[in-house]
Amino acid sequence: RASAGHHHPSPFLDEKARCVPPDPARDLAELDAAFVGTAVSRRVEGRGPLRSSADPAYWTFDVERAVKGTLQEKLVVRTPVDSASCGLELRPGERVGLLLELRGGEYESSLCRQVEPDLLLGFAAGQNGRAWWPFALGGGLGLALTAAAAALALRRR
Repeated sequence: RASAGHHHPSPFLDEKARCVPPDPARDLAELDAAFVGTAVSRRVEGRGPLRSSADPAYWTFDVERAVKGTLQEKLVVRTPVDSASCGLELRPGERVGLLLELRGGEYESSLCRQVEPDLLLGFAAGQNGRAWWPFALGGGLGLALTAAAAALALRRR
């Protein structure tokens, strides 16, 4: 996986919706904000006859917990309108974890920045990297996360 340093390509430029799964341990430091919340409603801009899958849609969320950043209880997030361009595909009432980037005064996210809510909440409990252990109990992923955390903890001594 090549890393582009601190420059983040816009999620709106990914035409094929192929993305590296988000990893809060890696991505939280570089992104502007993150939260767990519930999708409330979706508004689409530009209802003309010619539409691009990358046209913007705006989701409103009830924020349950800000994991990074100071967020309002009602948050509007810009995303591509269509999943073909990595747009969020949610149902009103669906609980979701999202990593956010601030661009031009608007928070943006995409399918590529959607995280399992309980996994993301684990990072809110503390910045020491160990708070998410209670959420890492499921199968091989849990073992891998626990092993990685233990290795990090040993390195920090």
